[in-house]
Amino acid sequence: MEDKITKTRYHLIDALRGFAVVCMVFFHAFVTMSDIYNLPLGAKLVNFFSPAEPYFAGLFIFISGIACSLSSSNLKRGIKLLIIALLITLATFVLSFFGLQVQIWFGILHLLSFSILITAALTPLTKKINPALAAAACFALFLFTRTIESRYLSLLFLKIPLPGILYSVPYLFPFGFYTENFSSADYFPLLPWLFLFLCGAFIGRYEQKGKFPGFLKKSLCPPLEYIGRRALIIYILHQPIIAAVLFVILKLFRIR
Repeated sequence: MEDKITKTRYHLIDALRGFAVVCMVFFHAFVTMSDIYNLPLGAKLVNFFSPAEPYFAGLFIFISGIACSLSSSNLKRGIKLLIIALLITLATFVLSFFGLQVQIWFGILHLLSFSILITAALTPLTKKINPALAAAACFALFLFTRTIESRYLSLLFLKIPLPGILYSVPYLFPFGFYTENFSSADYFPLLPWLFLFLCGAFIGRYEQKGKFPGFLKKSLCPPLEYIGRRALIIYILHQPIIAAVLFVILKLFRIR
């Protein structure tokens, strides 16, 4: 997201975040083609790119964690982002009354807002923890909990089943436990994604120690860097713009 980062600009980090945003925009365009306009091509593209979606979303979340450590206003950023996320939930809920089933109950902005606030709250307690060990532990916990939606925990080659009651209690969906009737057009629960965010946040501590590698400052792709610096506004606006553009194209060419 758009951050008040330290005076040093890490262009490569901006570019990677911009790349992740571009990937998400294209994927959401395919989802819109499939789910809203019922275009067979959209469904094929969604199926083809779905295996890659967790990776570029994960890159975005990880970099957002790094940016959290580089920011001096995490409490304000977290509250601001949470308000925006709740407004998006409200807007998508209203749209459901017009036949558009695009409700977002806990999407990536909800995840990032809570992750930022949690990181801000934990900062006084985690300052003395070794960043490398903490980052490694968080990444291990991410791998351990990444299968929660499949109702088990993953420990190397072992599958540890989770109690079914966790998936029968309403309102646990922010943590990755949801009932059969739950549906969210964009869904990134705290488990496992919070751990990936925290992994990035601990890696970001090395910048505070002046230990970030110099190559991160190199500008290699200005367009992606520009997108990365404006990730929040792009993420908020891209869905309605995509829906509107597709609507116009379909009407002009009478595709449906």
